[in-house]
Amino acid sequence: MIVLTSHRTSGAIALAAAFITTVAGCAPPLSEDADDDALMEEDVDTAESALLAENALNWNAINWNALNWNAINWNALNWNGLLPEARARLQSTGSDGELARHAMRYVVSCALPSTASFDFSWTDEDGVAHAESYPGLMALAPQWQNAPIMEDEARWVSSCLISRVNLYGVSVLLSSRSWHRELWQMSSEEAGTFNHQEGAFWGNLFTNPPTAFACYDQHGVAYARQRQRACAAGHVNDQGAIESCGMIQIVGSCQHHCVSNGDSLGFWGGCTSSAPRPSYSFNVITVFLD
Repeated sequence: MIVLTSHRTSGAIALAAAFITTVAGCAPPLSEDADDDALMEEDVDTAESALLAENALNWNAINWNALNWNAINWNALNWNGLLPEARARLQSTGSDGELARHAMRYVVSCALPSTASFDFSWTDEDGVAHAESYPGLMALAPQWQNAPIMEDEARWVSSCLISRVNLYGVSVLLSSRSWHRELWQMSSEEAGTFNHQEGAFWGNLFTNPPTAFACYDQHGVAYARQRQRACAAGHVNDQGAIESCGMIQIVGSCQHHCVSNGDSLGFWGGCTSSAPRPSYSFNVITVFLD
């Protein structure tokens, strides 16, 4: 696991490293050499930039039309594992191809570890070839690269995707927490800095029809909207009405729809969209903002 002390890093780099440790797993220990320090900071800057770029998912990308989810549902998450329809969508030169590639980048980031990637190429209308390589990050379904995805993992990947949607297309650094083994450990610095709960996200995008749910922290609505994160509580339009992020259904406050995990990190252990006889989902990701 990467351990960076405050006297060796500064500000955003230290915070990014702490967060990346949470979502990207473990790495070999770093040496105390000056050259290694410089390399470490460069790697952290690169990882932070990649992480920020991966937190502005277009809400259209998780609907039924961006990717044919059935085409990637139970197959391996590599080019040979996709059905022809999904390959054609990813290689399309039109707007549907652009959206499908956008969606796939996030799917891979949520599902695979940082040691894996999804690679393919496509040719645009001018005959220019584009080599795509989408890196993994959060490792919520690591074996999916070579084997069918399991239902439990499909729910984790779905929750990850739903939690990373941004209505405004703005990248915001997030602290994603849950009882999943890849998300429940974090530094005290991260826990103390990312101390504004936005809400929780869950669902299953691999079913027909897909489902996507969100709830908001009743004490953090104004702050989340101020930070341009509006998919948990909704966007307030010019007429004062609440707009959701596409297919994401806002069920209300997390305090009324979720159960605590009994942990000091404050994430929700399970949430429900139904009442009065709730059926809880425990594949829930709670998002915190700095």
